[in-house]
Amino acid sequence: MRARRAAHRLSNPPPLKPIPTEAEKAAQGKASRAAWYLKNKERHRSNDAKWRVRNKEKIAEYSRKYAAENREVVQKAQAKYRKANSDYYYAKTMERIARKKMAVPKWANEFFIEEAYCLAALRTKMLGHQWHVDHIVPLQSKIVCGLHVHNNLRVIPRTENLAKGNRHWPDMP
Repeated sequence: MRARRAAHRLSNPPPLKPIPTEAEKAAQGKASRAAWYLKNKERHRSNDAKWRVRNKEKIAEYSRKYAAENREVVQKAQAKYRKANSDYYYAKTMERIARKKMAVPKWANEFFIEEAYCLAALRTKMLGHQWHVDHIVPLQSKIVCGLHVHNNLRVIPRTENLAKGNRHWPDMP
């Protein structure tokens, strides 16, 4: 009986399954992940949110690296977003202008204020990277509000000003 089975197996081998290519394996994996996602959307969102909280620095570093390597793409995307949300940006701009007007006392020296803005523009032109006029004590903050006067202004690189935000000032409590 054993000999007969062995002879039968030799003369009738099982059909060979074709070996999938790398592209077919990738497509199978993608389809499998998509099916899992459809069944587990809430779990995926929860896991994704937890991962993002644990990896804020990693995400920020990736974003900085991507922005540096794809400057034109990022600028186009930002311009497109600004255009699509122009009402919001206009409102924010007008809010800032109004805040600045309210923060200018009668005794402010307009000449020195204008000179600070001219200096920022000149440095930007000469040095090749942007410079900003910074309010040392911010115009608006949760703790303190400064004035738009010449002795509260300084000209600093754009990156330093954006990193500072309205969270830091001298003699901060």
